[in-house]
Amino acid sequence: MSAILNEVRPGAELLVVRTKPSQSERREAVVADSRDRVLAVRIGDWDEWRPGDEALFLMHQGGLWARSARAVTARDGVVVFKAAAQWTPWEPRGDPRYPTSIAAHLRVPGIRSAQPCTVTDVSARGLRIECQPIGRPETVEVLLHVDAFDAVLPYEVVGFEEDEDRATLHLLAGAFNQAQAAFVRSLVNSYRLAFEELCA
Repeated sequence: MSAILNEVRPGAELLVVRTKPSQSERREAVVADSRDRVLAVRIGDWDEWRPGDEALFLMHQGGLWARSARAVTARDGVVVFKAAAQWTPWEPRGDPRYPTSIAAHLRVPGIRSAQPCTVTDVSARGLRIECQPIGRPETVEVLLHVDAFDAVLPYEVVGFEEDEDRATLHLLAGAFNQAQAAFVRSLVNSYRLAFEELCA
């Protein structure tokens, strides 16, 4: 299966759930429009969505594809989402990587200021993030604020792509202390529960 699903046509059927399953049960949705990282879908409970709400999407098209996005607006039965990354294959075996749209900050050791970034997938052992072009660092710290908890997490950069607009960093977890490890376990578990609801 290709690493990226390039086209999703209007009328395609999706499953959608918020990242916090307690807030909303799984819903079926239909694509109204899809352009690059913008996805407009018809959802039965569209009026319950608020700007910034994160959703996970799952679609069958020659295999399972997953994507995370944040709601931008809702109108006339259609919710418009902006995705942090493209559709990617969903493989629930091994150490699953869950698509996310988490706003965070990235700090390179030796550089005092941190820059905004987006965590586009998370697993127990690593992250993928996107940010402005920075050149390839060897190690980074990712500053996360999730559900009123803050964490500064050390990672090794094991993969790197960059163009004139965006850098993508593939990160492997460093030596976490107990609090950092617990934070990551809780974060990954919240996405695992959301995907279990999607795949049920």
